[in-house]
Amino acid sequence: MRCASHCVRQRVQFRERCQREHVIFITSSKGAPLDPVLLYQDYVATHPAASTDPTFMFMGAERVLQPLTFDDLAGGVKELVALLGLDPSQYVSHSLRRGGASGALASGLAPFFTRFQGD
Repeated sequence: MRCASHCVRQRVQFRERCQREHVIFITSSKGAPLDPVLLYQDYVATHPAASTDPTFMFMGAERVLQPLTFDDLAGGVKELVALLGLDPSQYVSHSLRRGGASGALASGLAPFFTRFQGD
């Protein structure tokens, strides 16, 4: 991952054995309390790792750091939704993307940037 003051370039590998990758650019929301670039820079500063390590990791059942996979994320969304007393069958990991796009548009980000992220 390469990081600058205004954007983050992230390569996403879809499956452990899949060679297909997707490059996304995350733009800064300067001055916003939830500026994704600033939050990522803070995350990297407080969680040092080798450049070859996965970007997002979590403490597994055996207290060992493991990469956050799609299945982990999808399951986590369902667990959190259930804890909020909502119906987990109505939410999937794509709900995060939809909510992020809605929030970006509501904060005045040009629709081009939301479309630019693609699927």
